[in-house]
Formats: sequence, structure tokens, C-alpha cells
Amino acid sequence: RRAGGHAMPAGQPKIEATQALQIAWRHYTRQLAPWLLSMLAFFVIVFVAFIIMVAVAPKTTKVAAGGSSGYGVAEVTTFTPGGWFIAVLVYVIVLIAGLVFSVNCYRNAVRTVQGESISVGDFFKVAGIGKTLGMCILYSLVVTVGTFLCIIPGIFAAIAFLFVPFAAIMNPQLGVADTFRHSYETLKTNPGQIILAGVLIWLITLVASFTVIGGLFVAPLGYLVFAVLYCVAAQRPFVAL
Repeated sequence: RRAGGHAMPAGQPKIEATQALQIAWRHYTRQLAPWLLSMLAFFVIVFVAFIIMVAVAPKTTKVAAGGSSGYGVAEVTTFTPGGWFIAVLVYVIVLIAGLVFSVNCYRNAVRTVQGESISVGDFFKVAGIGKTLGMCILYSLVVTVGTFLCIIPGIFAAIAFLFVPFAAIMNPQLGVADTFRHSYETLKTNPGQIILAGVLIWLITLVASFTVIGGLFVAPLGYLVFAVLYCVAAQRPFVAL
């Protein structure tokens, strides 16, 4: 089912960052419930997972000398080897769940700006996300390696390959190298406004994140803004509300 609005065909002129933000905001407010509820649900899942980990993982308490003079004692509680295993296992599971959730956010952002209706369940699907998931992991690795080698290459990779998830979703026929190349070529069509959009989203998120609810509320905007920018830059149709 598609939402109302004016469908913009491929081949539209460049769009400004503020225009993309306005269009994304309108799409977001039209489908606020599934986006916000899914964010809240994922936050609760992660929070509960770590609470269970702390409660279930075996711990041990050691008594050690306290103070610089060596007088007094201090109790230090830490995980046993089995507890550390459970902690690492929970962390890995949450990390994988986060990647799956993020891929579905990219996918649902595209569907949203193209006028489709989404549901909370669409954010927790695993069918058909394999390639995009792999591309997202590879993108993260490229950015991480670039950051460790030197901060500048990491920043360049993060920007140059920003559209890799969207490219993987909308161009499933492309191989790994072509997906990254397509992302870079797409960015080059309007780099100034795309980078400006990223800065605006970062600032909005920074201010909103002073509260948990605020951070969760604005989190979907980034996905939607870049979905709009990608559709314009890659000449893909979308609904301009």
C-alpha cells in the first residue's frame, strides 16, 4: 500500500540538504508509529539483554588490599571465565541483531520515501537482507580500518561509501566493487549538499540525544534523509510530499 503524495520520476535536478530534510520529515511524520515503536522495541530488547547478562553471568568477589598504605580491604566483583563467555556471547548476539535492525532501517527508509506503508514487523525481518548485511559489514570494516590507519582515510571512506547500503538494496545485481563504485559516483553528483545533510543530521542527533527519548525520536531521520538524497542522486523515483 502506498501513501499519498507526488511521485517524482527519475532524472530530477539536484536537491538541497534542507529540502531533503523537509521531505524526510514529512514521510517520517506520516509513518511515525512504525518507525518510533520499532526504535523503542529495539532499545528495550538491547536493554533487557544486558540486564539478563549481568543477572545470569556467574560472578566472583575478590578481597584485595585497599588504599595507598596497604591498610584496609576492598571487594572487587568480576565475571568468572564462564561469566565472561556469557557476556561476550550476549554482546555478539546484540551486535548481530543491531546490524540486522540497521539493514531493515535502510530498506524501510527506501520503501517509506517511495510511498510504501511499513509496519513494526518490517524492522525485524531476516529474509532477503543477506547481501545488504554483508555490504554494511564490509563498509564498517573499511571505515574502521581507515580510521585506525589514520583518521582522514576513515572519514573519507565513511563519506565516499555512504550510499553503499542503499546501492546494495536498489541494485542487487551489482557486485561488491561495483556497489562501492556506484556509491562513490552517486556521492559525486551533489557532494556539498550530501555532506551538509550529514552535518545537519549529526547536529540534530547531538542535541536530541541529551535524552534517550529524544535520541530515539530523531534516529530515523538520518535513514530517511539519505534515502531521499540517494534517490535524487541516483535518479530513482520517490514521493515528494
